[in-house]
Amino acid sequence: MGDYDRAIRAYNSADQVDEIEATYEVMLDEFDELERWQETRKRWIYAAGAIWLVNVLDATLIIPSEGGGTFAGLPDSDGSGLFAAIDADRTVLGYSVSF
Repeated sequence: MGDYDRAIRAYNSADQVDEIEATYEVMLDEFDELERWQETRKRWIYAAGAIWLVNVLDATLIIPSEGGGTFAGLPDSDGSGLFAAIDADRTVLGYSVSF
């Protein structure tokens, strides 16, 4: 059981005015702590999603230039555009950009 759950139980079981006020403050503090952790979790998820998106874009859009490294699955082509390379062991789809 978490700290927030314990604070809620203490608040719900309080029967004196001063005890209710004290446990209410503790419950609010624990709720604020949960909110901070929720915001931190969301930031990490957004960061991971952004990294994933950059990696996907890098893998699909950024093709090496002439004289640089080449990808085995890319067809030999002079121009830009969509391509599909179908081999016996794999199929490669993508977009090639020439400069």
